[in-house]
Amino acid sequence: ERQERFGLDALDANMQLSSVSFINMVKGKIDVPEDADEVDLLSGARIILSKAAPVLSPLEATVVQEQYILGQGYVIVLQCVNEYVVVVSHLSSSMVSEGRQIKAGVVIGHAGADKAQDDRWVSIRIWHKGKPIDPSTVMQF
Repeated sequence: ERQERFGLDALDANMQLSSVSFINMVKGKIDVPEDADEVDLLSGARIILSKAAPVLSPLEATVVQEQYILGQGYVIVLQCVNEYVVVVSHLSSSMVSEGRQIKAGVVIGHAGADKAQDDRWVSIRIWHKGKPIDPSTVMQF
């Protein structure tokens, strides 16, 4: 009751968000829908790449899932510090395995490895305490 009286719970949540430094996962352009109504945090950010590129872990994390889906590529789910979950999909290769502890900045996979293919992009989704957040608010692409 005493914390809620002063609104310290809200202050704590804001401090936790701002105290985490995300490493940029990959360089590219965010594919922004023409219609602002189409923006959906659950689908995450689609990053268009100009060439094949390594994808890095944005925070210290544990790999909770690493899976290859036919026609979609690798999907990697990271349980990060401070209750963040990061899902990276449409990877052409994976450099991690389930259960592995990784540090921020470690290469977790590659995107757009097929140079003949024009379909070079990666999808990044981020959740904090079960709520989706816009990846562009915590890192630059």
